[in-house]
Amino acid sequence: MPISQIHPFERARFGHAPYRCVGYRRAVYQACPGAPLQPGATCDYCGTAIMDVYMVRSADGIEFKVGSDCVGKVYRDFAADIPADFRAEFLKVEQAKRDAKRQVVHARVAARVERTATALEAEPRLFVDRPHPNEYWAKQGRTLRDYYEWMLKHAGDAGRTTVCKEIELTLALVKA
Repeated sequence: MPISQIHPFERARFGHAPYRCVGYRRAVYQACPGAPLQPGATCDYCGTAIMDVYMVRSADGIEFKVGSDCVGKVYRDFAADIPADFRAEFLKVEQAKRDAKRQVVHARVAARVERTATALEAEPRLFVDRPHPNEYWAKQGRTLRDYYEWMLKHAGDAGRTTVCKEIELTLALVKA
């Protein structure tokens, strides 16, 4: 068999193809509390430090760990598509990262909304002299304060953030 037809993991002596992704774990190292997170493992294929560790098993049962970059590079160089089990694991990991980031942002917005709502409560006359931005509700006697209070309770993160900015700016001008 020509050398180009031998799977790169086989050439690295990681058993025989086909290879399957059998797991994932995140490996991090932190020297002390407050220190930045660093990769906590190394890729068995290239020796690079990695945080996202994919466990791979060969057809003859040899297990080793690699990073996602090596998986992509190996299959690209081998002119083959990344196997479905690797792609599925990559998608799960990326989705988990997006979810974690979204939760952090949502918690930050919730804390800001709480602070802003408390500050708004402390100023009961603020915004009561200005009409509601929606013409229908303005005709019903609603005020800008009603709008802001509704937005702080019911809007999504983007709407609540916009309202917080407006209220905070006004509060800063009033206190100055």
